[in-house]
Amino acid sequence: MRWYVLQVSSGQEKAVRDALHEKRIPALVPSENRLVRKGGEWTQKEYILFPGYVFLRLDYTSETYYRVRSIPHTGRLLGPPGDPPVPLSYLEAEWIGLLSGGGKPLE
Repeated sequence: MRWYVLQVSSGQEKAVRDALHEKRIPALVPSENRLVRKGGEWTQKEYILFPGYVFLRLDYTSETYYRVRSIPHTGRLLGPPGDPPVPLSYLEAEWIGLLSGGGKPLE
């Protein structure tokens, strides 16, 4: 199984991630909490680090492709037009895991 990048509608990253989890496809949406001053007070707000993208782990086949594409608000898996999608390299996948898991590497 390899990690891929799925383009999704902006603002729908968490909904797509949850739908992928329901279909038993591991997915990540890296985010961070930032301090924001609003109304004279500091509050924490969650920001998605890569808006419009969800990282998912799967064995790429036509079956898994159509399972992913059946989810609303999904776009395409990133790769060259007309070719199969390109999986993330090992280091890229580990970096995304560190961003998503609070500094812990992927399993």
